[in-house]
Amino acid sequence: MTIYLATKSNIVQKTPRYLYAQLGYGFYANGSVRLPHSVDTEALCIIDDLYLPNMTNSALQLLKAKIKKGCILDFERQASPIHKRLVHALGDKKIIALPEVYHDLSPKSLSIVCCNEPCNHWEQFCRKQQSSHPNGWMLQLSPWNTYMKVAVPSEEGFLKNAICRFRKENDQVLYYDTRQTLHQKLIIAQNHGCKATIALYEEVKKL
Repeated sequence: MTIYLATKSNIVQKTPRYLYAQLGYGFYANGSVRLPHSVDTEALCIIDDLYLPNMTNSALQLLKAKIKKGCILDFERQASPIHKRLVHALGDKKIIALPEVYHDLSPKSLSIVCCNEPCNHWEQFCRKQQSSHPNGWMLQLSPWNTYMKVAVPSEEGFLKNAICRFRKENDQVLYYDTRQTLHQKLIIAQNHGCKATIALYEEVKKL
């Protein structure tokens, strides 16, 4: 399984297992192309919809020309005809993955699935994704660091099914990930059809 580390600068060392994905691609409000300050042609491009103007065909072609290694679409806005136009302009060969809710726009690409809040059973979560995406899926990996008011058996420990650590703090319980729990989660995800993972470098580097 390929792991993409997303960041704005090219400070991530490239290895066969960890690849660099560069943030900052898209458009400005006036329709012009928005690029990172220092474009790395060897990196995967991450295209967002921070601004989603009615861009010109020349702007679309300019953005497409900058994509050498493929792209991931980091869309957060409600799906619109402009999203559809952008996806169709880029084409399936350029798009590696896009959020699950936009998958119908590019059926040959991987759906990006996330589990940002602690779940009770990680393997069941992955099994569900495998069933929903038989051709594979991409995990958006975000380390858990969440406080909840729940009952736990001890002051601190490991939750086997959720695959995370916990620690009591006052009247709440902190659910959190470590390097070891993330590694276990990735193994299970891979065993259930996950083809790739993307994570923010700034979130995982401290682990």
